[in-house]
Amino acid sequence: MKKPANTRGMLILFISLLFSLGCAKGNTTTNNSQPVCGNGQCETTEDSLSCPEDCGANICGNTMIENDEECDSTNLGGATCVSLGFDGGTLTCSDCSFDIRLCEGCPNACPGAGALRCSGDLIEECSVNGNCLSWVTQTDCSITSRTCDDTGETPECALSCTDGCPTLNDSRCTLSTIETCIMGLSGCLDWDAGDDCSLEGQVCDASSGTAQCAETCSDACPALSDTRCSGDTIEECTMGGNGCLGWTTGTDCTLDGKVCSTGACECPAPVCTLTATQCDGDNLQTCQTGTNGCEEWGFTEDCTVSGLICSGIACACNDQCTTGQHDCNGTYITDCVQNGQGCWVWQDGTNCADTSEFCNAGACTAVLDDYVRSTFSGGYSHVTTSSVGSGDDSRFQVVFPSGFNFSFYGVPYTSAWMCTNGWLSFGSDPGNSDFTNDPLPASGAPNQAVYPFWDDLTFSSGDCPFANSPYLYSAVQGSAPNRVLVFDWYQGCSYDADSPDGKHSFQVRIYETTNVVELLYDCGTWDEYYWGNTATVGIEDDLQTDRWDQVSSSQSSCPSSNYRYTPAPH
Repeated sequence: MKKPANTRGMLILFISLLFSLGCAKGNTTTNNSQPVCGNGQCETTEDSLSCPEDCGANICGNTMIENDEECDSTNLGGATCVSLGFDGGTLTCSDCSFDIRLCEGCPNACPGAGALRCSGDLIEECSVNGNCLSWVTQTDCSITSRTCDDTGETPECALSCTDGCPTLNDSRCTLSTIETCIMGLSGCLDWDAGDDCSLEGQVCDASSGTAQCAETCSDACPALSDTRCSGDTIEECTMGGNGCLGWTTGTDCTLDGKVCSTGACECPAPVCTLTATQCDGDNLQTCQTGTNGCEEWGFTEDCTVSGLICSGIACACNDQCTTGQHDCNGTYITDCVQNGQGCWVWQDGTNCADTSEFCNAGACTAVLDDYVRSTFSGGYSHVTTSSVGSGDDSRFQVVFPSGFNFSFYGVPYTSAWMCTNGWLSFGSDPGNSDFTNDPLPASGAPNQAVYPFWDDLTFSSGDCPFANSPYLYSAVQGSAPNRVLVFDWYQGCSYDADSPDGKHSFQVRIYETTNVVELLYDCGTWDEYYWGNTATVGIEDDLQTDRWDQVSSSQSSCPSSNYRYTPAPH
């Protein structure tokens, strides 16, 4: 009976041991199903802290995009060829970087080959780079101290500039490139090209109001073909290469003389009322509709073609004279008459030369080949327009201005010789600078002469201790045909080898057309002669016979009057 009991106990012990072994096997299976660090797989419950062996930095091939990886295996992070700026194709991943070899088209950075734009003071051209388009610097305007100006049809280097963008620090997308509104070296605002988002596999997105690189883009404008104004430039909502809507620079309204308003070019405030007239100088203008459909002033008539002037809002007469007036034009009598437009103008009439006469005060009179002397007071005024010369016993030629019509004793002349010894001779060089004054008429040179103060004088600073820069001057005053040629002897002195003394200023004035000759003296600053010197004052003709006039041949002080010689018949 004891044997069976032992057998039953052993059976129970075996079954218990078998059950225990079964439980141990089950626990082992459960432990083996948990993540195992070091198996090369970064599993969901592992990270770089708990298992750096499997989940450390830049483990390429673990299908997780980490740190500077663009992609990992089949994980592209949502990127496509289109999002990178290509037209289409298949994007793959190689060594955790985008493989674009199967992408189609290019991430073009500009619209078309040959296009130009301003980037700061640089002119950039859209050029083919490989198979793609990109902006390339063509000209740096700052090298010539100019600025890039794209307000016209073509960007160019200009001396002045206009703002190319509306507000400082504004930004926009041009395809995949961020452009920022900056203040250029020219002092004007312009778009400046910045980051090209496509280089990082991103797109340019301006939907938030600020252009920035983004993994995907958002529409920057509400609807395709919508328009808005940026200054006076129209911007249009277009589909960009990134697949999103964005604003694109379009028409510059100012090129057509218009302004941008509510996304369209419109006429500015009218500058005039249709059919109204105005004067622009002597051109008559009429308000009309221009080629751009806006009101503008247009040329109507040049009033001067009809001998008129533009006055107020019409061509009108510019009367030169009044009815009944007569004057002289050379040897012709000119009469005041009405022309075809009803304006009063001068018209040549009788030629006095036909009867061997000349014209004087609008009438023919006998030839005035002599002079009548009269006196007048005041009138000397120093001139310095043209420096003639200085020195002692010197003479200088003075050529009359073009068209200066002057005759002396009925003989026309175009030049004169001005001598430091106080005389003026018309015509050819007299050949000497005669300092010994004689009574008139005087034989020998000078001839056809005026003697305002003929004596042994000097106009040299070294010879005149009391004078202030002695010199000979000339000047032309007035306008043709009534000009005056002035000869000015300024602060000369009487010459004495031992003691030069005195200070004398005087003038000769000759009048074109009337042939009047005047002698004037500055007695207010005149110093008397102290050594018994005397001078000759008067005029004489070339023949030195009966056509002469002498005021004095022994003038020892400043003459008490000025003298005027008026032409008269002999």
